[in-house]
Amino acid sequence: MATSERPGSVRIGRVAAELKMRRRRLDAYHGSPDWPGKGPAWRSELLHYDQFLLLAASMLDVAVPKIDAVPLAAEVRALVEDRLSQAGLDVWAPRVIREGGCY
Repeated sequence: MATSERPGSVRIGRVAAELKMRRRRLDAYHGSPDWPGKGPAWRSELLHYDQFLLLAASMLDVAVPKIDAVPLAAEVRALVEDRLSQAGLDVWAPRVIREGGCY
């Protein structure tokens, strides 16, 4: 790998690690019982996750549907996740689909 390619690789690696960590947190929130502050914490985590999804899509030149704002609609989020996976960045490890769809 050329030296000029290394900084971009490091940056997308960090973004990928951040996405996977936030995906695990969202899964943990989703599967845990209610606790005081869970709703706001989950919404904040989802907002940050969506921002990192869009950043990764931009870095990897992945097409994203036109959006009005974050957090993303669940369908848009799933589409971006699938497109990132096709580009080599799989945020789901392993992918978990729960009854009631994706969040």
